[in-house]
Amino acid sequence: MNRVAWIGGTPAHYTRAFHRRLSTLYADAICFTYVGMPRPDRAYEVGALPRDAEVLVGRPGPGEVSRLVRRLRDQGVDRMVVIGHSPRLVWIAGLYGLAKGWPVYYWSDTNLLDVLRARPARRAMIRTVLGRYLSRMTALLYAGTRNREFYTWCTRGRVPAVSMIRLPYPHDHEWFAERPDDEADRAAATLRVTYLGRLVTVKGVDSLIRALRLVPEALLRRTELTIFGDGPCRAELERLANELDLGTRVRFLGSVPSSRTREILRTSDVLVLPSHREPWGLVVNEALSVGKPVVAPYWVGAAGDILIDGHTGVVLRSNAAEELAAGLEAVLVNDGNRRQLGRRGQALVGQERWSIEGAVDGFAQVVA
Repeated sequence: MNRVAWIGGTPAHYTRAFHRRLSTLYADAICFTYVGMPRPDRAYEVGALPRDAEVLVGRPGPGEVSRLVRRLRDQGVDRMVVIGHSPRLVWIAGLYGLAKGWPVYYWSDTNLLDVLRARPARRAMIRTVLGRYLSRMTALLYAGTRNREFYTWCTRGRVPAVSMIRLPYPHDHEWFAERPDDEADRAAATLRVTYLGRLVTVKGVDSLIRALRLVPEALLRRTELTIFGDGPCRAELERLANELDLGTRVRFLGSVPSSRTREILRTSDVLVLPSHREPWGLVVNEALSVGKPVVAPYWVGAAGDILIDGHTGVVLRSNAAEELAAGLEAVLVNDGNRRQLGRRGQALVGQERWSIEGAVDGFAQVVA
């Protein structure tokens, strides 16, 4: 078997679990090299790195490039998986592999709808510079439909479909072992709406808070919005909730370890992802896999595959407060429909292997 180098930024908690699985399955046939230290604002993402992984830190100067080249040489690598093209050292690694004539595979989660909504100059730059780079790859590994569509657009169709391999976000497969619990199936006095993510402008949490104010008063009296996460917008969002007289309806509980995500979602009634941009949205997988429906705008990457309007949740035309309020009402007013949406979502995510298992299947094609 060929020895594969995996090169990318320091991984999130779910990717760490995937990498440990690959280390077990392929033993000495894979080596992991990460660029950059974990971000301080993501300290909640817990999980050990795989055995023998190395982290390269610093700017991509001659010293770091030399360390990278030495590691590839010492590890006996003859093929490579690069995770996107940032930090810059990852881009350099991909170019080095191409110059050596190795098979090089590229994996990202770039969402075509996010790119098409960007400024024309940025779209042109991406298609010109990145498109040439991607066209030289042995294969492109795609996280979902919107990501695959991005590759086709970016390379102007120069990469045939046979050169694309499905490698979904590696969501923990153990979440699928349980059905929605009986307690969650019963109508509750309080309806729990959950947001789980960073508190930054791009996540659109202010729209979600404004949406809560717009739901019918009778429904609002039964509804509680719980916001898990932290970030620079927290103080502003807390002020907004107070200004809208939602102090008793909105709770800010801060960042939580990734190990608590399943517990949080199991005690929720609906997850809302109101982002302005979202390449995929792993929290959609997580909510659906424990039988909870999701409300999100159509441009969220997961809406191309697993978030299906009227089947596993509600897909909105925008993330405006009025749209989010209508989506919330549609899910919360009917207990039976809400449970059905969640069960269908759980079945879809599990049966179609939007999980670590599906990612392992994709990686097997790289090392075959």
